Amino acid sequence: MNTAARIAERVLECVSRIDETVATSFVSAIGSGRRAFLLGAGRSGLAARSFATRLRQMGLPVFVVGSATCVAISTGDLLVIVSGSGGKATHRELSRVARAAGATVALVTAESSAPLTAEAEIVVRIPSVGAGEESELNRVPHQPLNSLFEQAALVFLDAVVVELMLRLQIPAAALRARHANLE
Repeated sequence: MNTAARIAERVLECVSRIDETVATSFVSAIGSGRRAFLLGAGRSGLAARSFATRLRQMGLPVFVVGSATCVAISTGDLLVIVSGSGGKATHRELSRVARAAGATVALVTAESSAPLTAEAEIVVRIPSVGAGEESELNRVPHQPLNSLFEQAALVFLDAVVVELMLRLQIPAAALRARHANLE
């Protein structure tokens, strides 16, 4: 299917334009041993929860914000927000709560000038549909809303998992052993 191939090309173009230094800092922050709290809404939230699943399967301490099993964030923890626009008021407020508790905030976004960039110590920009790029990158095939960001975010976060597996020497068998068996 030609449309799927064109979408994949656009996703590849987006992830290849992520700043490698920032991406490395993000991987280091996730792999530092501190607890990670994942936050996102809509399809960006699905990408965040998918990332949380893999981190948990790796044996890392991770929580999804809003889940009934989420604990209090505190000093040394990491709040990761996945948001294409980086502008949700609720995300800004939760990032302020996290920072007041002594946590570090990381943002994965499409917008370099997003309001949340002022709240985050680490900003991973996935250049997909932000600041004048929508007509260039998202034009053919035209995808609805922020699909390109969400797809690229999922690929980027999966790549972070692979990097962490290599750095922390976690074999794929360890993830399989922690995979849900009550499905």
